[in-house]
This record gives sequence, structure tokens and C-alpha cells, in this order.
Amino acid sequence: MQIMGLAGGLNSPSDNRFQFPWFFHDGAAVLLTDGQPGFAVEEERLNRIKHSTCFPIQAITAALDHADLELSEIDYFAYYFAESYLDAVLSVYYHQHPELGPARPVRELIDAHFQARFGQSVSTRLRFINHHLCHAASAFYPSGFDRALVLVADGMGEHVSMSIYDADAQGLHKLSSFDTYDSPGLFYLAVTEHLGYALFDEYKLMGLAPYGDATRWQHLFDECCQLLPDGRYRVSRKALTALLNRLCPPRSAGAPLTQCHRDIAAAAQATLERMLLHVCRHWQHETGHQAIALAGGVAHNCTFNGRLLRERLFKQVYVQPAAHDAGCALGAALHLAREHHEAPLQRRIGPFLGTAIERGADLRRQLARWDALVTVSQPAALLQTTAERLAAGQTAGWVQGRSEFGPRALGHRSILADPRPATHRDKVNRIVKQREGFRPFAPAVLEGSLTDLYDIPATATSYEAMTYTVATRSGHGEQLAAVTHTDGSARVQSVVRAEQPLFWSLIDTFRQLTGVPVLLNTSFNNHVEPIVDSVDDALACFLTTGLDFLVIGEFLIEKRGDTSRALTHCRVRLPPFIQLNTLNDGFELRHRYRRTHVRVSAIAAALLGAGHAQAIGKQPAFTQLARDQSAAVLTELFGLWSERLICFDHESPAC
Repeated sequence: MQIMGLAGGLNSPSDNRFQFPWFFHDGAAVLLTDGQPGFAVEEERLNRIKHSTCFPIQAITAALDHADLELSEIDYFAYYFAESYLDAVLSVYYHQHPELGPARPVRELIDAHFQARFGQSVSTRLRFINHHLCHAASAFYPSGFDRALVLVADGMGEHVSMSIYDADAQGLHKLSSFDTYDSPGLFYLAVTEHLGYALFDEYKLMGLAPYGDATRWQHLFDECCQLLPDGRYRVSRKALTALLNRLCPPRSAGAPLTQCHRDIAAAAQATLERMLLHVCRHWQHETGHQAIALAGGVAHNCTFNGRLLRERLFKQVYVQPAAHDAGCALGAALHLAREHHEAPLQRRIGPFLGTAIERGADLRRQLARWDALVTVSQPAALLQTTAERLAAGQTAGWVQGRSEFGPRALGHRSILADPRPATHRDKVNRIVKQREGFRPFAPAVLEGSLTDLYDIPATATSYEAMTYTVATRSGHGEQLAAVTHTDGSARVQSVVRAEQPLFWSLIDTFRQLTGVPVLLNTSFNNHVEPIVDSVDDALACFLTTGLDFLVIGEFLIEKRGDTSRALTHCRVRLPPFIQLNTLNDGFELRHRYRRTHVRVSAIAAALLGAGHAQAIGKQPAFTQLARDQSAAVLTELFGLWSERLICFDHESPAC
């Protein structure tokens, strides 16, 4: 049986008419064959819109292409919300936005996407699954546990924000739930926004927390988030808002961070841990379960996850690596497979389920399209060359095999650096990621060296997916300064030779050179884009950041020099989600899904409006410019490319 699980919104990246509610985010498609996952990819990796609210049509297409299947061969499509809930929400939304026309049920809206792309209806094959049940299924069925407690915690999923399940061979049985008013995710988001960040920036609050003193404001936060009997708690949003405003005014984005901000972050993190542990303790006592599986956006709080290990409430812990809403595509498919008596999973699912890069001559031909911008070589000792350059202080993009499913780059779409000097953390933050300097990077560690370098709790779990923060052992924090946070912690990734032989061999080669069995590993992207997926994505990120070199497959790639001047050989275009607007006093580019709008020059607007007729250097609008003006326009275009507001085409589209 072929089942495709789906997550994601109802929007199209090229259609301005529909902007459906924000909670449709992190779309994905997952293909199960006879109950076993064979392909999984997030829509954002393909349409290049972070936390995409678009219907995952490109992910669906990629899944079909990977399995060489026709749409008609898919038995069921499982969607990650209950149908009645979505119809009720959409009815209200249509009433609020009469410009959208008559209200349409969600089944019809989803089917319209399939008909537009494939010319086929799938309405009779659509199944809708409760949102938290999808999360729970994504956590329990791949966990490898025979029976377990399952905790789902997020901002909101239909009418609840946290659900607790008793799980065994018979399935998932809900024990309790919390409504959205007491949402742990919305509590954490409220503090995140008060400190000047936005939705999906909660990880920044987690990274900031170790710089603060939780005890300074903890007693005040305790008054806003009260623990109750029977594993319950109550969040007073009104009291929380009043408290945050009393402690300090809302911080503007980009404003300096004060010690008060840091202390608020620390108190918020401590409060979140206190609430979640209160729930876990109660239900462990009630059920006697020795294993727990976690999912939902809050399960990406790796600081809490590490705390849960250290508390030793359970003998075994599993955190779904794709704990956010994209993982619901997996959960929806697994739940439906179990309903149809498909064979249960026999082991945990590996993360490398996405699209694959080309190999050999096919890859070389694809790279050749970029010859105006890069040089390509094929070193006989690629791992040795890469390790030597990393040990010499260079930073690398590293692209191999199939992409990871989930928000972490685990060695297939990564940026790598020497983990020893603290300056390397600052370098990657500044010239590559272009993000706040306080945010830490993860160490990718050879499996056999994990316990030598880090204090690993006795609770059994896997450290392969960067889901836990643990303490660096005494004496190693200074040696691993680039991957050790200010409190001595690290979000570790254990690299297992049997699972990742090439990445393991690279780290081992670095170990032979330096004596350190660790590499700094972070996701291969800049601050405005999702993790790279394709070869073209990787080259665009490489050329618009300060990375020193790039490895894709068996090839080593370097920049030719003046990238902006070389762009005259390329054609410029707009991505589907960017529109060019004419203003009274000029022109602007506007992102349809971000609050981004940038003024552009008249000549840039003319080039962007010219389509694909010819290369920039041959465009009449460009060649008529004086030399100094052309340099300025190239600099402008390069900046717009760096922000992913425009694309450059070679023989085929490349952003």
C-alpha cells in the first residue's frame, strides 16, 4: 500500500489572492510503502520559503519522482488536521475576507491543488487526521518502544496545546490534554516576542537563556505559571504580559540586549522546564511507563530535552527529530498505515529521506553551468584535503547524498569548521550565517568519543539528531570553544560509522590531523533561507556568503574572484514569491510571505522586468550605463541575490 502523509497550508507561492491562516506552516510530504518511509521532504527546501505555508505540491511531486510512481498509484493521502476543525476555521476566515469569494471546504481546496498540478482529483482518497494524534504517531511508532508515554507539546493544534498518550501495540490512547490558553508554546512565544524576536525564533530565546540569571525573576514567573495537582498547571497570559512589561519595555528588533533581557530569557526557560517536568512526573507515576516519546514544536527545546535525561524519570527517551509540524506528515501517514494494519516499524527511522544530489558525470555537468563563477576540481584524496583546510581555519559547505528530513543539518547539507578556536564560532556567525553572536553551534562527534568529551546521562537515547543539550566534560570546554556554549553545554550530534560512513571518515581524518574527533556542524544556509537542498541552492549560498570552499559529492569547488562582475554572464529573474511593484517615487521588491520589501533602482527594475531574454551584460538597459553605474547595479543585484529576493539563471533556473 502507498500512503502519502501531508502537512502544510493551502497557499500557492505564485498566487497573491490567497493568504490562509498562519498556523498552516512547515509543509511536507512523506511517502510510506507498505508501512515503511521511503521519502520525506519539507516544502520549504524546494520552494525556498522558510516555514512555508504553501500546499506541499513540490514535495508531493518530488516524492512521486523518487519512487517512480504516478499519482493514481497512491492509495491514500493523509492530511495533518481534522476536517471538521479546518472547515470551521475556514468558514470564519472566508467571512472575515469576503474578497476570497464564497467559502470552500478544505477537501475542495486541497483537491484543487492536485487538479491544477496533475489534472486529477484525489478527493475520495483524502483522509484527515487529528493534529496532535499525528504528532503522537510520529513520535511513538518510530521510537522502537513496545510501550511508552507520549507527550505532545506545541503552540496550538486544533483546540489543544499539549496532549499525553498511553501508547502500546494496540495504538495511542489519550490520557489528558491542555487547552490553548495554557499552551507551553504560546507562553514561550510571548516571551520571545517581548524580547524583540518573532514566531519561529524561539530557539534564539533558548540560546540567550544561558547568559542570564534565572533566579532573578523566577519567583515572579512562578506566579504567572502555577503548578496544580494531577499534573496540571495554569498559565495566566494577562499576568505574564503585565510582568514582562513591568520588567522592561518590549525590545525592538535589532536593539541592544541588556542583562534584564538575558535574565528574562533564563527565567522563561526555567519555567518551561518546570511546567513540562511537572506533567512528566505525574504521568510517569500514574502509568509506570519507563519510556517516553516526545513531539510537537516544544520538543525542539533541546535544553529541556537534556534536562529530562538528567532527571532520570524514564529509562528511555525518544525525541522525534522532525518534532515540528512537518513531522505531522510522517505521523499522519503512519497512523493511517496502522489503521490499515500495515506492518509496524521495526526500527527507528533515519533522517536522510530527502532528495539526492547527482553523482559522477551528471553532477559535473550540473556544476559546469556555474563555470563563470567557480572552479571545480576532483582531488584524489578529498577527505584529506578537506580536513587539512578545515584544520587550517577555513570553513566549508558540505553536500552529500540525500537531504535530511527535519530542521537539523546532520552531515548531508552542512557548514563545517574547526571546533577549537572561539573565533571560528564568531566567524561563521558573522560572515556565513549572519546571525546573533550569542547563538551556539553544534559539535559533530565520532560516536566512540562521545562519552570521553561529554557528560552523557544514564538515560538511554540516541544522540544522532542534535536533539539534546549535555554538559561538556571538565577540561574540554576550552579545547572545543567554538562548539561550547557559555554555560559549558553543547547540543551534541553523535556520528555513527554504520549510518554515515563518509561523514564519519571526514571527522576521523580531522582527528588524525588534530587529535580532536569533532567538527563544528551547522545547517548550510544563510539567515533568510531554508537549508539548501539542491546543488544550485548550495552554490548560491556558497557564492553569497564568506565560505572558503565547497564540497559537493566528490568535487571541491572554489570561487573565481569577482562574483558580482561574473554575474553579467547570467540572466536575472524574480522567484515566484517575490513581486516587483511600481511606486510613486520608484520601485520595490516585496516578499509575499515575509514582511520584507526593499527599494530597488530603476535599472534593476528594468532588468528584472526584462525576463530571460538575454544575459545581464547584454541587456540594453545594462549596456547603456556608464561604467561606474554598471558597477553599482551589479553590487545592488548581488545584495538582492544574497537576500534571496532575486535569482540568477544559467542554462536552467538557479537561485
